[in-house]
Amino acid sequence: MTDTSKIDKTKRKIRLLIVDDQELILTGLAELVSFMPDVDLVAQESSAEVVFALGDAVLDAIDVALIDARMPQMNGTELIANLHANHPNIKCILLTAFDEDDNLVDSMKAGAVGYLLKDVSTAELNKAIHTAAAGGKVIGSSATAHVIRLITQSNNANNINDVTTSSLTPRDQQIATFVAQGMTNTEIANKLCLSTGTVKNHVSRIFSSLDVRNRTELTALLNGTLD
Repeated sequence: MTDTSKIDKTKRKIRLLIVDDQELILTGLAELVSFMPDVDLVAQESSAEVVFALGDAVLDAIDVALIDARMPQMNGTELIANLHANHPNIKCILLTAFDEDDNLVDSMKAGAVGYLLKDVSTAELNKAIHTAAAGGKVIGSSATAHVIRLITQSNNANNINDVTTSSLTPRDQQIATFVAQGMTNTEIANKLCLSTGTVKNHVSRIFSSLDVRNRTELTALLNGTLD
């Protein structure tokens, strides 16, 4: 006869939180989670403010959180940093459109364990939640794997590959360096006294010159870790 009390102790459901200001994303992810018998969706919220209103007792009981990168008031990176500092039990996964997200590296530094595309499949989502709950990294591409490993192990984002950047102008090299350090376009613009639009144009030209698709691949390439 099966000892059901023992199974309950060893097979506790993974408690999940989803945070996204887009109702369709919240509804879609919740529907995917409904097909996972060992995952319990504790809450699905639209902002950081509502998350904090859940209270410490609820947050301390959550295992994994899926957090949108771009939200009003407090963005995903800021929310992840707050949860990482005050509720380290929560394994935070960034929800992103990937190519459009400027804050991926910052989110990893803030304490995220990885990222997921918003059009994630049920199988991918299930694997990601279980991987995060088990203490692993959630990786959406080989380039991101390199960046996560770079940040969490070597922390040497300043070791720019001079050969790689030789085709760039001095200003582009400077901006590329700041991108590799995890700075956003706004932060770079403030530091260099440029407009955000000008920085965006430089970043686009850098992507084209180095044949990379996004900031993640650029960071990996400049650090000599992109295959």
